[in-house]
Amino acid sequence: MLYLIYSLDKPGAQPLRNATRAAHVDYLDQFRDKIVLGGGMLKDDASGHLGSTIILNVQSRAEAEAFAQEEPFYKAGVYA
Repeated sequence: MLYLIYSLDKPGAQPLRNATRAAHVDYLDQFRDKIVLGGGMLKDDASGHLGSTIILNVQSRAEAEAFAQEEPFYKAGVYA
């Protein structure tokens, strides 16, 4: 089943996002067989990130929520 994970950054989170990026990429790499599509969302003026979107193919909502809660940006407090 496909789940959309839509996360908006907290205001001023760009430095924290930058510092956590390597862990974020490593985490996503572990789920490459379950991620259908994903990427960062940019502000209209491309001055930084607005958030992230991931479409995840997993068996249950609980599995999608567990994925989202263990995601390094989420754990670091990047998302609102």
